[in-house]
Amino acid sequence: MPDVIHEQGTNNSAELKALRCALHMATKEVHEGRTVAIFSDSQYSIKSITIWGDKRSAKDWVSALKNRELIIEMYNLYQELRDEVPIYYVSGHAGIEGNELADRMAMQGIKEQERTMIAYLGMLDIESLLLMDKG
Repeated sequence: MPDVIHEQGTNNSAELKALRCALHMATKEVHEGRTVAIFSDSQYSIKSITIWGDKRSAKDWVSALKNRELIIEMYNLYQELRDEVPIYYVSGHAGIEGNELADRMAMQGIKEQERTMIAYLGMLDIESLLLMDKG
């Protein structure tokens, strides 16, 4: 399931891919009997598979839509999870530790020139990542 990060990717496509990854991870966790919630600072991504996805799906996805295939895939996956996995919006860059940590981990991936989306399974130095310069 890892995606190669494309040079011409956009912020929106990156946020969609991150949410898709979270949905895949949530599917595995739910199948193993765990309770899951997803938090995202991307209203675009959330609304693409909830509000807008419902409207576009009802019209057979005929409208022009950037990231169409990705959104349809995510929408279909979310339909299987929607009753078990809530998706919450959180404000970005507002000091919410999990959101700040995700931002720093993305920056670390860029710094290390990581080319694929990977699950982090090792020990995490949260303090160092949170102190990382944002800029």
